[in-house]
Amino acid sequence: MSRSRWILRRTDTFKRLYRSKPVEIQRKVDEALRLLAESENPLLLGKKKKPFGFRAYELTSKERLAYHMEDGVIVLDKVCDHKLVYGHDR
Repeated sequence: MSRSRWILRRTDTFKRLYRSKPVEIQRKVDEALRLLAESENPLLLGKKKKPFGFRAYELTSKERLAYHMEDGVIVLDKVCDHKLVYGHDR
């Protein structure tokens, strides 16, 4: 069993959006969080979104997990439809 390398900090926005998701998406988020926490370098698991200042981990073709690093902690910003993550349709 792997040991977590990173601390995860959930923002209030992340918590609210997570609770609103169906169980199937919540399971995908939980698995993504495990992978991020156990990763050698969690920045490599998400695509860098320069204008937004975060990384986007693709959960499904429509759902994204937005996060950034702050003082060695993975800050979980949002889990939502790609349109909401980016602020518009991409």
